[in-house]
Amino acid sequence: MTRAIIANAPHPMLFQKLQWLNEEQRAASQYIREFRDPANDALVREHGLAGLLLKAVKWEGAKPEPEVRDAQFADWQDRDAAFAMLNWYRASPVEVPTMDEPFTLPDGWQDLPLPPLQIPTLVIWAMDDLALPACNLDGMEEVVPNMTLAPVHGCGHFVPWEDAAAVNTAIDAFLAST
Repeated sequence: MTRAIIANAPHPMLFQKLQWLNEEQRAASQYIREFRDPANDALVREHGLAGLLLKAVKWEGAKPEPEVRDAQFADWQDRDAAFAMLNWYRASPVEVPTMDEPFTLPDGWQDLPLPPLQIPTLVIWAMDDLALPACNLDGMEEVVPNMTLAPVHGCGHFVPWEDAAAVNTAIDAFLAST
């Protein structure tokens, strides 16, 4: 049987709409503007991705714990890998308006013509993710009608690292039921 498992991955149409209409998500996405700015390339060359993250990401109180974050920063010292990730953000068609732009849909806005995902889908969502707040779930049931939601409380953006047990439990239960 075909199934899908998604962890903190927003629907493209819903995510883009939130960039225009939702102050919380727009504020949380401002780091993307920094990731896309080639003026930060020298910082990445000198300090790796950790240097840019320390500059761009303002997720006070975010998990993972400092020792896990330090291990991640050590892993993110590979400059080539850092630029590969930054190029993904630079190539993304998602528009991230500045905070002072109007909170309205732009002229000519049209929802993406994506058909609903009909296969059984497990959506694991870290409810305390500061980059992708839970508002990304609003309307998800319309675009993923055969969805099982597994909310993980007390976790942030790196839910598989922060609470692997909850993620594995959700996956095991989903696979057993589908």
